[in-house]
Amino acid sequence: MNDLIKFWQELDTNPNKGCYIHPDEKIILKSYKDPFFKGEDKDNYNKTTDNKKLHIDLLPSPYMGDIRNAKVYILMNNPGIGQQDKEKKHFLGEYDDHANPALWRALSATLKQDFNCEELSEYKFLFLNPIFQNTSGGRYIIRKLNKCISLYDQLKQNNSDGLKVFSNNICFLQMYPYHSGNNPEKFQNNCKSHLMAMDYYKNLLEPLCYKEDILILVVRGHSHVIDWLPDNKQVGYYYKINGASNRAHFSLENDGCYGRRIVDHLLKFGCLD
Repeated sequence: MNDLIKFWQELDTNPNKGCYIHPDEKIILKSYKDPFFKGEDKDNYNKTTDNKKLHIDLLPSPYMGDIRNAKVYILMNNPGIGQQDKEKKHFLGEYDDHANPALWRALSATLKQDFNCEELSEYKFLFLNPIFQNTSGGRYIIRKLNKCISLYDQLKQNNSDGLKVFSNNICFLQMYPYHSGNNPEKFQNNCKSHLMAMDYYKNLLEPLCYKEDILILVVRGHSHVIDWLPDNKQVGYYYKINGASNRAHFSLENDGCYGRRIVDHLLKFGCLD
């Protein structure tokens, strides 16, 4: 775990620098044909040709939340990019969001897992912090988790704040750390960041599957990520999502749905610290 964090602590996150690629990956990524999308080309974005390019003027997001102490780990694919029509609000909104100094500090501190940062001190999953909920990342997370948080607040037996409990106990992990559209090109499979994420999954998350207080949900990209875990639906407190039309949707429809599993788990094991 510390190796993964140390790896990302090596990234220079100076907000005036640009080109936020880990130094160990610049050579291999630049060896591929036209792999990058630059923020200066935002107005000329073409979803057909640019969808899989890496947005290197945005900070990478290999994890979100407290990777050391989370109670719920949610395995994702890659941090996305807003691609609404240019006539609509929030088109490629991440660029405007990342220009916010407070959000940039929180993103940088998350990479370094520095929770002394003011913006992370009460909300370790930064996009659940009320001050960041009207950002592209905030709108995405609230859309996914709002009903879960509301149900938690209805069912809780104490005075805990559901928003803070979720924020301090959930961690998103990405297979590919750089922002892009859906299904990033597989040339990233050769990148050290991806290989380290896979090593983290296998050597650190696999043993956690059988701990009662840890819930692991695999909601995107699972078919080629976690062959080290059994295919049966439930092993200990690991839950593998199969066959859902939108696996990143945290449904509450029944007790087996992954939204409800998160709520039930945090009602039992969630904490504010």
